[in-house]
Amino acid sequence: MLFPSIFAQTLYIRGNELIGGNRAGLFINLVPIFGTLLSIVILREAFFTYHAVALFMVLGGIWLAEHGGRKLASRASGRKVEPGFGNSDTPPTG
Repeated sequence: MLFPSIFAQTLYIRGNELIGGNRAGLFINLVPIFGTLLSIVILREAFFTYHAVALFMVLGGIWLAEHGGRKLASRASGRKVEPGFGNSDTPPTG
């Protein structure tokens, strides 16, 4: 069980390098989602309505943080921000 943990941490660190700490921090909120989904699949836990509500709330929060923040930043700077590239928390490379 040690190798999967090290591998997951390595991938998280690499993702953090690629998209920046602000954006990578949002996706840590997916841990309970994956935990719930895996408990349903592996342990055959029951799926209730509150699970679905929580799933949509977490995904909705991530969507709002990703898209709402970009739109707000583009309005403040007066430029159009393309999704996924050139966000304000990662410096340009080149």
